[in-house]
Amino acid sequence: MTKKEFIKRKQSWQKRTLTCAAIFMLFYSITGGGILLLGQSTAVNGSAHWVGNALLCALVLLILCSLPFALWMHQHLVRGFQLVCHGCGKSLVGAKTGKNVIATGTCSFCGERVFDNDPDV
Repeated sequence: MTKKEFIKRKQSWQKRTLTCAAIFMLFYSITGGGILLLGQSTAVNGSAHWVGNALLCALVLLILCSLPFALWMHQHLVRGFQLVCHGCGKSLVGAKTGKNVIATGTCSFCGERVFDNDPDV
């Protein structure tokens, strides 16, 4: 891939990542808010004490289960946009990694050349 193709793919990846993050946050906000409201309503109505504890555990599990899903989603998107190094298979995007790849043309992890020789770049 050329440097121009990499930059286009990286921009598309960023847009898709932001969209997925927004959907992810919306889902968890609605679900978490619903759990909290349900817990508050059961406490006000004098329901069994264990219901509130169960809802709190459900909220904690929801948060903990989101972490592996977020990591999987990141890897899925990086591979889908072909933003992985051919040498080591690691991501070529990230806070520092993406800038280093654009500046040097090599993978930050293994040093393999990422871009094809392109006279237009």
